[in-house]
Amino acid sequence: EIAYGAEVYRDRQLDTVYIGGGTPTTLEPEQLDRLLTEIGKHFDLSKVQEFTVEAGRPDSITREKLEVIRKHPVTRISINPQTMNQKTLEIIGRRHTVEETKEAFLLARELGFDNINIDLMYGLPRQTMAEWKVSLEKATALPVTHISTYGLKLSDRTLWGKWVQEGRLELPGEDLNADMQLYAMEYLEKAGFPRYEISNFAKIGYPCRHNTAYWIR
Repeated sequence: EIAYGAEVYRDRQLDTVYIGGGTPTTLEPEQLDRLLTEIGKHFDLSKVQEFTVEAGRPDSITREKLEVIRKHPVTRISINPQTMNQKTLEIIGRRHTVEETKEAFLLARELGFDNINIDLMYGLPRQTMAEWKVSLEKATALPVTHISTYGLKLSDRTLWGKWVQEGRLELPGEDLNADMQLYAMEYLEKAGFPRYEISNFAKIGYPCRHNTAYWIR
């Protein structure tokens, strides 16, 4: 598919590269290396301004995998714990821990990644405003340059959507969701992460070029 895409878009110059969403870091180090090598083999990356690799689950990140990624012209890492509250992680069935999340961010920074995003979600099952505030505080204490905050949206056809209809799953109401979003906007602005797009906040000089491209083109 990489070779095919390079042929289809052979007259285009890449500005950004984004591998994700999801969890590309579930791949083994050798597979990651092959993927990144093939991209560099088939596309001219000389003028790429931003190259992001997502790591959807912090527990999928290892030193060996980050060292492989570091060998390639990747400039940005996105790690997606969704919450920095251990109880909420367990409720939503995430396998990683808050401690593993911290270790993943510190390891990425140690290995030289200086542009790191964290994904957080609000409106999660049984999530409270107090928990949301703690998640934001813990996130800004990490070596991150970019924070994405997404409100949970469910399709009626998903398992959680069906559970909500059956009364088996309780989600925060619309008012609390709105309050969580407004609080994030106020808190992150004061913490040095001004909002540059609906769900995204970044330190000065670190807005995601790939995100921004969707809004300006």
